[in-house]
Parts: sequence; structure tokens; C-alpha cells
Amino acid sequence: MKRLVIIGFITGALIWLLALPILVGLFLGDWVEEWTADWPEPDAVDFRSGWFRSELNWTSADGIDLALQARHVPPLRPGLVRIEGLVSTPMTPEPAQLNGHLGLTGAWHLQGRVTKVASPATPGLEAHAVHINLAQPSGQPLTLILRAEQLRNRAEPAAPDLRDLRLMARHRSDDHEAHHLGLDLELEADNLGPAGLTLSAGPADPQALADLIDGLSQWATAQPDSLAQRMGLLTVAGAWQQLAAAGLVVQLERLRLGENVRLSGRWATALPQPQLEGGGQTTELIDWHVGLATALAAQTPDQAELEARAWLMTLAQHGWIRLEEEHFRVQVPDRPNQP
Repeated sequence: MKRLVIIGFITGALIWLLALPILVGLFLGDWVEEWTADWPEPDAVDFRSGWFRSELNWTSADGIDLALQARHVPPLRPGLVRIEGLVSTPMTPEPAQLNGHLGLTGAWHLQGRVTKVASPATPGLEAHAVHINLAQPSGQPLTLILRAEQLRNRAEPAAPDLRDLRLMARHRSDDHEAHHLGLDLELEADNLGPAGLTLSAGPADPQALADLIDGLSQWATAQPDSLAQRMGLLTVAGAWQQLAAAGLVVQLERLRLGENVRLSGRWATALPQPQLEGGGQTTELIDWHVGLATALAAQTPDQAELEARAWLMTLAQHGWIRLEEEHFRVQVPDRPNQP
């Protein structure tokens, strides 16, 4: 009897250490295909399933290189596979190291850190000490959390440093495969104070949403007044019409700038205009516009202030805001808001 127990134990250990890893490798092939199905069409993709280790190498047309390894042995615990690797992008001088795990139920988690991220759209704009956390529990929305200790525009000395930036984005698909998106942003700006944004949007057609992102990217990276920039705007306009026709609703749950500026609202995009409410100190709103425009858009402080004041006057003339001495108040214009 004792010998049978020993034989059974050895057999179980061999299955655990030898048979289980190859079964995990076979499972990973199907999982990788499903995991990358919604990604952009790659320039090159290579998945190799081994006995004790599987590898995925994925390269996009815009220069993103992802190299991941999944170690099947020794097993961490039942249903869990260790993942590690590197991701390189045109925005990161050094590759970001990634590590995480994959559950055989489909849940997965990746995290990493990169010392610096440089913006291709705004020369001189850099994020430092960026932490990445990407996770999708089984049956739950995909969540991305980005944290940066500092965001600085080296090309504009007057721009304030943005510190302790934390962005959380959520994504889920409903039964009709429409996307629902959520975003939370918190940051602290030198000499300006804290800011926060909570935004949600959905339902969004996947193809129209992809076209919108492509159009915005083309518009942002093209030369001003170029054919490429105009084509990007046309792509954005067409995608937006499709999203509105499909019932996209954008909810601004909160926008907080400093101590006094507060805004919230809702826009059923099939309607001609959003519903907004809130207000605050006019000077604080202008200061925030100047700070963010110099930090993120490479404007000079004088340019940004002139733009902010002109923008406020235009909104007041069209009835979107009411200026009251040192304060402003958002109001809905007196015109029909029904289709």
C-alpha cells in the first residue's frame, strides 16, 4: 500500500511538472489569438508554443514592439502562468519591463515601469517615472492605470510641472459588441493646485471608434494646413457621425480645476448640443488654460492667455456662459435641443 502511495505521488508530480506545462502551452495559443484580435493589424507577429515556455513577438506599423514570455514550469499554482517581457515604442528611449500573470480562466494582469516617455506630437514634453498597470479579471472590464511622478515641457520654461499624475481608463464590451469607455484623471500642477476629470462614453461602434482614433492621430501628427491634416479631420467627422447615429452618450461626471472651477454635463451626441452646468472664478480658469496650454501644447503664456480670453468672450456671445464680474456660470443656450 505504501508503495502504491509513493508511485501515485511520483506519477502526480510528473504530470504536474511535465504534462501540465505542455497543456498550458496549447491553451496559450488559443488565448493569444483571442487576446490580440482587437489589436491593430501588425507588421509582424510570431507566437511559439513550447513545452516549458511560450513566446509572443508582436510588431505594429507605428513602431511598437512587444516581446512576452510565458513560463509554464515550475507552475506558480493551479491555473496561473507567469508572464514577463519588454515593450518598446517610439515614445520610450528605453524599453519598459513588464511582468504579470495569466489565469487559465482568461483573467490576466501586466505591470511595468519606464523611466521616461517623450511625446512625438509636442517636442520637449516628457513624462518621468511612469508606472503601467493593465488588468482584466475574468468577466470584468479591461482597466489601464498610468501613473507619472512628473510631466514637464522642457521646450517652454514658463510651463508648470504637472506632478503625481494618475490616469485610469476602463473598457468593456456589451452583448452587442459595442464599447463602453471610462476615464479618471488626477494631477497636481505647480502654482495651480489639484485637478480632476471623470468621463464616460458609450455605446460606441468598434470600427467607428477605431476610425475616430486614427483620424485624431493623423490630424495631431500632420503638418498644419496640410492635405494629411485635412484628411484626418474628414476621417474624424465621418467617424463621429457614425458614433452619434449609433447612440453615443458622453457623460462628464466632473471636471475640477483648482479650488473653485467645477463643471459637469451630459451629451447625447445625436442631439445638437450638450447639457452643461457649473462655473467658478474666471481668473482661475484662465490660469489653468495658460498652464495646460504651455505644458501640453507648446504655446507661450501670452498666446495662451489671449486664446483663453477670446474663447470666453465667444462663449459668452453665443450664450454658453454668463460672465459676472470675477466669476463665470455655464448656461444652456435658449434654443431647441431636440432632434
